Amino acid sequence: MSPLIIHPDLNEQTLERERILCLKQGKVDPKFHYETQKQSDLWLKVHEQFAPPTDVSCLYQEAGQFLAGLIKPKASTLLSLGCGGGEKDITILRKLPLDVNFIPTDISIPLLQAVAQRAKREGLRVGSPLAFNIFSTENIRNFIGPHLSRQNIFTSFGLIPNFHPQEILPTIHSLLQPEDYLLFSANLAPRGIDEILPQYNNQPTKDWLAEFLQRFGEAKGQITISTAREEQLDFISARFIFSATSILATGGKEFVFEPGEQIDLFTSYRYTKDSIKRIFSEHHIEVAKEFISQNGEDGVFVCQAQ
Repeated sequence: MSPLIIHPDLNEQTLERERILCLKQGKVDPKFHYETQKQSDLWLKVHEQFAPPTDVSCLYQEAGQFLAGLIKPKASTLLSLGCGGGEKDITILRKLPLDVNFIPTDISIPLLQAVAQRAKREGLRVGSPLAFNIFSTENIRNFIGPHLSRQNIFTSFGLIPNFHPQEILPTIHSLLQPEDYLLFSANLAPRGIDEILPQYNNQPTKDWLAEFLQRFGEAKGQITISTAREEQLDFISARFIFSATSILATGGKEFVFEPGEQIDLFTSYRYTKDSIKRIFSEHHIEVAKEFISQNGEDGVFVCQAQ
């Protein structure tokens, strides 16, 4: 396994400015929920308790088999955009030829190191893990370019639903070359978003989300997690509502929050099969193949740039 490479923009000074901006604007950048070891541990706990049922793994196996018939094995790389716990990427890689190179990337260095070590133990070919922020890093293709092959599979499991399509899809499209594939997953809402609310509205999820604020002081209040709809998009919204005056401090700056003020902690967009095809097509990404769970709540999609 090659050594971990950290993008120069991922430095403490830049991150501190971005944390301050989150508190100032009252909206948390999703990457700050994965920064520390404790946050990573809390997220893994949520994932273990509320991840999709075990039968969903067959979707990734089928997608891996499908891609195995399309790629050029000796000239292919699988690069994971936000590898998280890495389980889904490794499931895909088990179905691909062994000479496919695996490049895990993430904002969280603890998660990156754990995934790279696990993949290596399983006999996979692992290149340099890359730590960077897909949104604040300029010229991403230049940074990841030396680690790519003539043909690449970009995976994104759990990342795309956390952002408005206009925030993330242009960036994803800019990475794709004509022979590349995008493989992403999405939690679907075929019977409406209210039915899946318990997967988010639970104490482990609240503990994980609250950790961002607790790093900066005693945030007095509670987290509310609810459903919402905007611009024909359904989403889960998690907000911290202050019940008493609270002072949070970071980077030498203090922020005073009064009762009733709110911080937007987390958003997760929910799609249907049809809305995914429509919205991705608007951003010049074509869905070539889909794999949907029996209950219709989980999908894995193989795409290419139009």
